Amino acid sequence: MKLRILALALVVLVAAPVIAWACGNPITIAGDAAVKRVREAEKLLEREKYKEAARKVNPFEYEFTEEALQRRATLVFAVAKVRLGEASYVRNDLQELHSQDPDNPVVQARYAEAIWRFAADDTERKEAGELIEDLVARDLVPDAYGWVTAASVRAKAGDDAGRDDALAKCRAIAKKKSICRVR
Repeated sequence: MKLRILALALVVLVAAPVIAWACGNPITIAGDAAVKRVREAEKLLEREKYKEAARKVNPFEYEFTEEALQRRATLVFAVAKVRLGEASYVRNDLQELHSQDPDNPVVQARYAEAIWRFAADDTERKEAGELIEDLVARDLVPDAYGWVTAASVRAKAGDDAGRDDALAKCRAIAKKKSICRVR
């Protein structure tokens, strides 16, 4: 009987998602619970509920055992913080994601957005411009926010026609037209 209970306990431990608390460390999440949490955060981000999205995947509170899920969670957290204007340090996270996956247009657009949002000088603004214009040239701007970044870069450069073109493309695909403005 004791052996059966021990075997059942072992099965439960192996099959259940890992959620553990360690002194001062983030909660580690795996399996279906991890996928669900990251997907919920992505949906919150899509609905522009940035604070809620950031809380769902806050790296100071949660970490995900699967590398791909951890990258997705990092992206959600960083984008939410950029759009809230709260944390310029997430640029480093986006830079790291971009270096790991330089061909990912979503990551590149989000990195350009972060650089633009927190640019300290014209050199950084130029870098943001190069990243977003690369996507424009390759017809890979992933969404309305990418077009907002392109419009903002072009407006700063004095390219009124380019700004207007980017804003028109933003309005054509944006769920909320109010986001389509130079920042």
